[in-house]
Amino acid sequence: MKTRSQAAKACSLGHVLVNGEPARASKEVKVGDRLRYQDRLSRHEEEVLILHLPERAVAKAEARDCYERISRRLLDDPEGAVDRTPETREEAQGETT
Repeated sequence: MKTRSQAAKACSLGHVLVNGEPARASKEVKVGDRLRYQDRLSRHEEEVLILHLPERAVAKAEARDCYERISRRLLDDPEGAVDRTPETREEAQGETT
């Protein structure tokens, strides 16, 4: 999500879970927490693992280093199939080895 207000709205709609529990916008997130959330159009659900928390506002590219994507799935898929889940962190960043 791009803004705090978008994140707060997603929380109030029940679209954000922290460690499997519904999250309020005031929920403090810690390293090691798992966040599951829906994109703003409710097309995808993503789960990420928090790796570290920046002490200041950071650029988008820098923010990507703060979490690792665990899974991403299409919400309209009746099978709940996972799509584009990287095998490694490098694949998630578009780097191939």
